[in-house]
Amino acid sequence: NSGTLLVNNSSGSATGTGAVVVNSGATLGGNGFIDGPVTINSGGAIAPGMSPGTMNWGSGILEGGGSLLWEINDADGIAGTDWDLISIVDTLSITATDANPFLIDIDSLLPNNNPGLLANFDYTQDYSWTLFTTGGGISGFSADAFMLDYSGFFNNLGGGSFFINQTGNSVSLDFNAVPEPSTILLLGIGLAGLAGAEVRRRRKKRAVDTS
Repeated sequence: NSGTLLVNNSSGSATGTGAVVVNSGATLGGNGFIDGPVTINSGGAIAPGMSPGTMNWGSGILEGGGSLLWEINDADGIAGTDWDLISIVDTLSITATDANPFLIDIDSLLPNNNPGLLANFDYTQDYSWTLFTTGGGISGFSADAFMLDYSGFFNNLGGGSFFINQTGNSVSLDFNAVPEPSTILLLGIGLAGLAGAEVRRRRKKRAVDTS
């Protein structure tokens, strides 16, 4: 129930075909394969890869109070190589809620995988990094069921923000940049132009109706 279990097998299943339950105080880590279902209970943690890397499950359950210790060393890199990825053959069930969320601990790494500034990160750009990919789909997803801790992310965010997103059979950590002032100004001008065109259209319509 406590301590760390590392699965680093390159074939077969490191734990047989039975279920793996990560309870409070325990951490499941490594680059290996687990054929059976994996449940992360409250107080349990997953740390895929070997800074960083890919862990493979048969299926998965994320309980409230559990956590993912997630690392990334290249913002423009490849999932499972430059940031941690959990690849699931079947389904991922999320039972965490907004009242009892699942924690994502976000850590940036230098190219040598020591803690530090993330390479190729530009806070004026948007990013999407896949955390979980599944073959059988995802149930129970809600962005509010996740809590993010980015105290270990060393880059300046420039006012941008992280959030959790689901796209099809994948869950990702996304970063939204703050629009540049010129972009906001152009958007405002565009909206003002549309509003002005609508006013002119209505005036013209009234003039036609009363003629």
